[in-house]
Amino acid sequence: MGTKSINKQLDELADLFVDMFTDQEMIELDEHKKSRVNELMPKIRSYLVENPGELIYEKDTASITRKNTVIDFLWKVYDDEDHYDEIFGGDNTDFITNFVGDYLKRAKMIRPTFVSVKNVTNKEFEAYFQEATEAWLYGCRNAAIILCNSILEDLIRNKLCLINGDYATKLIDGQTLKANKEFTSKN
Repeated sequence: MGTKSINKQLDELADLFVDMFTDQEMIELDEHKKSRVNELMPKIRSYLVENPGELIYEKDTASITRKNTVIDFLWKVYDDEDHYDEIFGGDNTDFITNFVGDYLKRAKMIRPTFVSVKNVTNKEFEAYFQEATEAWLYGCRNAAIILCNSILEDLIRNKLCLINGDYATKLIDGQTLKANKEFTSKN
């Protein structure tokens, strides 16, 4: 299921919930609507468990609020045991097996990074490096790439400042000692 599909399914479930909780429909909800609710809820929940934190583009803020309400309701309806059962049992045993298998493959690829000079790196670099390594190890490739880009930007900015002091005033905001937002990486 893609992001367009999850958007449509969240909208449909929200419509069905509205129908279900109106005074006229609450008792008389037809079997087709009940069946559709019972079909959508586990599908959407499975999607949310398998794709946590996914970026879903939606322009309409009212629709975002509505969909978040549906998601909040789903998380309250299902308890953690339901999630464990889905991940560890039934058709999803591949999820855990694949995750552990992929983790082990990546763990075997990672070797310690040896440095021959003590204190050659600063603590900020070490923190970035460790976070990027862990992100990649746990399969968060995009997070690892973002962290690596941050490391490179910092290294380039700091090296430029060492080469020419004039760059320091352009690249680093003197008040916060952070990157100057007016002087971007493109510059």
